[in-house]
Amino acid sequence: MGPVGFEASVQIPKTDTQIVYANGLRNHLIKMSPSHSINTQYVMRDLYNRKKKIVYWVERVHTDLHDKDRADVLKLVEYMQDRERSILWIVRCITALIIIRKQLGKSFKDATKDDIRSILKWMDQKGYKASSNEKFRQVLKLFYKIVYGNNEYYPEQVKWFSVKVGKEKTGKETSMDMAEYLEENEIQKTV
Repeated sequence: MGPVGFEASVQIPKTDTQIVYANGLRNHLIKMSPSHSINTQYVMRDLYNRKKKIVYWVERVHTDLHDKDRADVLKLVEYMQDRERSILWIVRCITALIIIRKQLGKSFKDATKDDIRSILKWMDQKGYKASSNEKFRQVLKLFYKIVYGNNEYYPEQVKWFSVKVGKEKTGKETSMDMAEYLEENEIQKTV
């Protein structure tokens, strides 16, 4: 039995058992163990290739951003790594910041409150889901607080808006058009 809370499908048993190929053929495996008891440990597989992703996206920071922004984004990455944040969350922050920076048209440090307001309007016009919109907002606030607020306060550019979007935006996603529901005769055909 593996560690509690982890599904067996993402666990790789590591044993002190040696696998010896009989006659050099892979389809004839003989397991040899130094002792009769097998010591099994479970290690999590990296289904998302986290290490490759973080390397790739840090490289993108170096290629896609100018010097000022590059140093600032890498400061956030270092901060998050020091606090052992999830690699996937770090990657999400990097991707969001690269997208925002391209839309912003100027460095993060030079951005004003009005520039950030235009970014939020752009996200609304782009049609992002409320959850994506909230992630972008969260990343923006985190970035500005860590990099320009010394992790003590939110600078003027971002302290005025909330991470949560209004109910009118979140409510749009949950409603379905009646045309999307199956008719009774369609349901019977699926059974």
